[in-house]
Amino acid sequence: MDVELEAGGIADLLVKTGGPAVIFEQPRLPCGEISDVPLAMNIFGSKKRTMKALGAKAETEIGDRLVSLMKPDIGAYIKAPWKGIPLLRDALALPPRIVRRAPCQQIVDLDPDVTKLPIPKCWPMDGGRYITLPLVVTRDPVSREHNMGMYRGQVHSEKEIGLHWQIHKHGADHASMHPNGMMPVAICIGGPPELIFSAISPLPDNLEEYMFAGFLGRKRLKLTRARTQDLLVPAEADIVI
Repeated sequence: MDVELEAGGIADLLVKTGGPAVIFEQPRLPCGEISDVPLAMNIFGSKKRTMKALGAKAETEIGDRLVSLMKPDIGAYIKAPWKGIPLLRDALALPPRIVRRAPCQQIVDLDPDVTKLPIPKCWPMDGGRYITLPLVVTRDPVSREHNMGMYRGQVHSEKEIGLHWQIHKHGADHASMHPNGMMPVAICIGGPPELIFSAISPLPDNLEEYMFAGFLGRKRLKLTRARTQDLLVPAEADIVI
C-alpha cells in the first residue's frame, strides 16, 4: 500500500462508510521501498472506537468525571464517603511518574532518516507527507513545565521536519523564548490513546497535558527522559524523534 495518496484514499473511504480501523503492514514509501514500520489509520473513526479507546461506557462519562474533579460535591461525600472514591482515584492519577526503562527506547537509531517512516500524503494538493497525529513536546525554559501539542509535521528531508504551530499555541510561546532558534523539541508518534486526546484539549495554563492524560487513562502516565534533549517524553510512545 503506497503511503502517497493510496493509503489516505482508503482511510477516507473507511471513515465515510463507517468502516473499521486498518493497519497497513507493508506500506510502500515514495522511493519504492517497503517500510519496516506498519501504518495504522482510522483508529478513532467511530464513536464506539473512541469511547473504547478512552475506557468510557457513556458519551458524557469523561465530562462528568471532569466536573466532579473540578467542582466536587463535598456535602454528598461527607454523607456518603464511599462515593468519593472514584474522585480520589482520578486525583491520584494526575501526577505522571518517571521511569528509567521505557518501551520507546528499546530500539535506538543513532542515524535516523525520517523519510523511511510510513508518513502519508493524504490529499493531492497537500504540500508533502505529514505526520497527522504528532505529539510535539516542548518545555518552558523558565517554569520548566512541559507542553504537549498536536502540530502537523511535514517531512522536508531525512533529518528535517517542519512543524505548524499557530502564534497562539504554547509551542510558539516556547519558541519565542529561544531567540537563537535552537529549542529542545521531541515529536512522539503513537502510544496510549489518552495522550492524543490530551494533546488536542484546550487546557488551562496550570494543567499540563501529561497530567490530563493520567486523568483520562485513570492511571499515572509513565514518562522517561529523552535520549538527546532535556525533555520528558511518554515512555510508551511507539516512536520518539
